[in-house]
Amino acid sequence: MTGSAQRREKIQAVDDLIAQQSNTLIVGSLDRWQAEGRLTDELDEFYFAELASLTGEFLNAIRPQIVLSPLFADNFDASDVAQTLHMLNFEGRYRVITGRLPNTGMIKAEVANIAPALDFDILVVPTK
Repeated sequence: MTGSAQRREKIQAVDDLIAQQSNTLIVGSLDRWQAEGRLTDELDEFYFAELASLTGEFLNAIRPQIVLSPLFADNFDASDVAQTLHMLNFEGRYRVITGRLPNTGMIKAEVANIAPALDFDILVVPTK
């Protein structure tokens, strides 16, 4: 399989995971996600919020089953999101979408240290 075919397959796997969820919360900028070629289809069951907007009231209102974010954004990173979700007693899944990384285990360990009960994983989507 060629590199571009593998990339399309990985992106499709992430899209399939997202499509299976209802009330998906995406932390970060909608414009940035779309500029990166993500989430260009219908967004009916997607909610977008900046990290500073995440409150218990907000999570209770939309009841997301899954929260997605980039590993690094302009004003936050995955550990910030994990800490916020932990403090808000979020019980769903939190997934980071990122390109290839040399050591995902280190990031998972850091998040587990910050938010031990959080269902966290990393979705690696290769870039071009």
